[in-house]
Amino acid sequence: MLGCFQLFDSKGQLKNIQKTKDDFDTALQLIQTLNHIQINEQIKSIEACKSNLFYFAKIAQKTVSDLAQSVNREELEMFCIAFQAKKNSIKIKGNPIKKASLKRKEGHILAFLEEVLGSDYQLIKERIYGKLEQIIQSSAAVECINSILRPYLNTQKNQVNQAFLNLFMFYHNHRRFKAGKRKAKSPMELFTGKHQKADWLDLLLEKIAN
Repeated sequence: MLGCFQLFDSKGQLKNIQKTKDDFDTALQLIQTLNHIQINEQIKSIEACKSNLFYFAKIAQKTVSDLAQSVNREELEMFCIAFQAKKNSIKIKGNPIKKASLKRKEGHILAFLEEVLGSDYQLIKERIYGKLEQIIQSSAAVECINSILRPYLNTQKNQVNQAFLNLFMFYHNHRRFKAGKRKAKSPMELFTGKHQKADWLDLLLEKIAN
């Protein structure tokens, strides 16, 4: 079932969305045959939102189609395989061997492409990776927000109001990342392209003062 959320197949081509949906339905049906009460309750929740799970497919199709206008098809497909290996390696938390294998896979492909493309390699790679990064899959976005918000919800003991949610939204949008490729940037800076002049707390105090 998780494989249905892989954007590309083994050849670096976008998966057929209808076949992917059919495979997902088949996986749900097979899980239900286990007759596990708690799992089947979760399946009902998945069934209820199933129609929205693959909305990213149309975005992916347009993104890849746009890239194909300026990048050789075979080279684009290889970049897509490398990109997917990178994304999968990031998602893996408890399997260092699998993680290292995926990183090597990406490295080998990129090394070959660098040899083929020469001085154009870095610019093409940044463009393709940058565009593919913009394809946000629902599960990744929800898990990210949930992991940040959950500790604060726990301290509220389910007494959550709109004022708290507004404060959390301001914090999340203006906090600067401490590590990774977005280090020292806030979500608002990345979204608007404009420099954020101060830390989120200073900005909040300034907003309150005004």
